[in-house]
Amino acid sequence: HNDRRDKYRAYTALPSLHTYLIVSQTERYVVAYERQADGGWAMRELRNQGEVDIPCLGLTLTLEQMYGRLVAADSE
Repeated sequence: HNDRRDKYRAYTALPSLHTYLIVSQTERYVVAYERQADGGWAMRELRNQGEVDIPCLGLTLTLEQMYGRLVAADSE
């Protein structure tokens, strides 16, 4: 996971970045890093359902929108 750690450091160092998402390709799983008012970062894990605010786009994305027809693992 060195690559993931290096990317986290690089992306969260960008002052204009407010939301950083890691989206799984194989399951409905998203890690959302969101910049806080104090400049720190909060991490949330979303599995199968949930939503993430994307301030720069002025919208909120649900996991349903991100994954479309991918069946949730616990609904098989």
